[in-house]
Amino acid sequence: MHSSIFPIQSKTNIDSAFNWLKAANVINKRFSSISYSMLNDNADIICLLFNQHGCDRNGIIRKFYHVYENSKYVNVPIEVLYVPLDDTESDFRRSFKNQANWFSLKFNDPLIHVLKFMYEVTCVPQLRIINVDCALISRDGIGDLEQYGQNAVITWLPTAASSKKHRNFNNDSYMYGGQWDYIDIHTASPVVRKSKVREWSVPEADDRQSSRRTSRSSKSANSTRSHSDDGSDRRKPFYEIGN
Repeated sequence: MHSSIFPIQSKTNIDSAFNWLKAANVINKRFSSISYSMLNDNADIICLLFNQHGCDRNGIIRKFYHVYENSKYVNVPIEVLYVPLDDTESDFRRSFKNQANWFSLKFNDPLIHVLKFMYEVTCVPQLRIINVDCALISRDGIGDLEQYGQNAVITWLPTAASSKKHRNFNNDSYMYGGQWDYIDIHTASPVVRKSKVREWSVPEADDRQSSRRTSRSSKSANSTRSHSDDGSDRRKPFYEIGN
């Protein structure tokens, strides 16, 4: 479902917009407040999801639930803020409940109308990618996901993304209020932990993954070693990293 709900608005320059995020009333799944300092400490990019109950675009939003939670699991500095355009509060609660374990503005928050105008949202769903200073990174996050799959997250990250301090995912429950329902993790051993890759990335990425799987299977048949000599596995993309 892809519904048009707003008239076309005049173009605005938001590449260097004021930092509205500092004063935003952000909540988690428990409807507890999340401060700007928490977002700033944990993220380099913020994905603004403009949507309403029951709207998707060929399943891309539901796939994004998996991308986000698996990205968080491997410590990618990304957060998502739901900007609810639901008709009723009950629709908002149903929609937010079934989304990934991220954040939201409150239903009917006056800021929603400001953001709708600033980011030129004329239909839903839409993804706008910004940094924590509210400078625009991508005007079409959904298009990026459709073109690059889960690798779209890499294209959004600034070069300084690694500057964020390491977070212990298992201790993040104080900040996030819900269950991590869209993580697909299979523990191979107490030491090796892997995130299963979903079959919807771009074909080139799929070919490379298939080649790596074939190569690893060949090595396993001739050797009992599962890692390189120095214990690292630098060939894996971020969503397959094991600890």
